Amino acid sequence: MSVTKTMKKLGVQFDPPSLILVYQDKNMKLHRRVMPIRSFNTGSNINFFASQLQLRHKEHLNSVPQITIEKMLRILQEHLKGRPLETILETISSEYIVNPEEDLNKLTEEQLHRKKMIMDASFIANQLQPTDPDFEYDRQVDFEENKIESGWDLDSHLNKNDNADTDDGDDFWG
Repeated sequence: MSVTKTMKKLGVQFDPPSLILVYQDKNMKLHRRVMPIRSFNTGSNINFFASQLQLRHKEHLNSVPQITIEKMLRILQEHLKGRPLETILETISSEYIVNPEEDLNKLTEEQLHRKKMIMDASFIANQLQPTDPDFEYDRQVDFEENKIESGWDLDSHLNKNDNADTDDGDDFWG
């Protein structure tokens, strides 16, 4: 089954609380879909509401990562608490980013799952598709300038006349 709708933008509307999706159909025509968020308050479970929205509007939200919907709901939730938009955006952007210096081994299972969802959404957003103009099949990049000698991967100790296919009785580990 091919995807006939491609998400272009996702946002929130504060009054009435709604999720706004701008998508492109198979005919390349842009559409706007407003999805009301009912019974949502400052103490609502974001994960639950995001999954319910995806179920209720699966035709439109099937290609949208759940973490993206959760991010929009967090913005709405912070707005309901009365916080200014600038503060909301700073808070939410820090919650939905993976710090490369952060030790993910120290997180709980739930926190780790959330970080993985954020990484997946970021990967999908930056992934080039064959239909993208910058797509290049079998791209090869040389990272010579960042190469660090570690010592364990040097093969200078091997004799260039050794043949891996022959068994001359030598102990491999010896």
